[in-house]
Amino acid sequence: MLRFKRYQNSGCITSSLGAEVTFLNGGKVIVMSSHNLNSSHADYDIVRKMRASNLVLGPLLARTGEAVVSLPGGCAIGARPMDLHIGALEALGLL
Repeated sequence: MLRFKRYQNSGCITSSLGAEVTFLNGGKVIVMSSHNLNSSHADYDIVRKMRASNLVLGPLLARTGEAVVSLPGGCAIGARPMDLHIGALEALGLL
């Protein structure tokens, strides 16, 4: 079930940004349409539960020109530095 929770969190964060999200088969299948994306601010209450919250940075920057995303959360297995991700986005000219 934990594995599916990760996908559900991804669906929830996408939904909070304005995308249409449908969970099927008990949450095991997620159908998303981001045509109506209307926000660049990722909901902190959802992001803090995700170890991979940095994965929404690139798509938000590409789609909206900005991204407001808190630092990764999830379990406390160690540091999750963001400098590599920020450096890559700078190298691409997105920051």
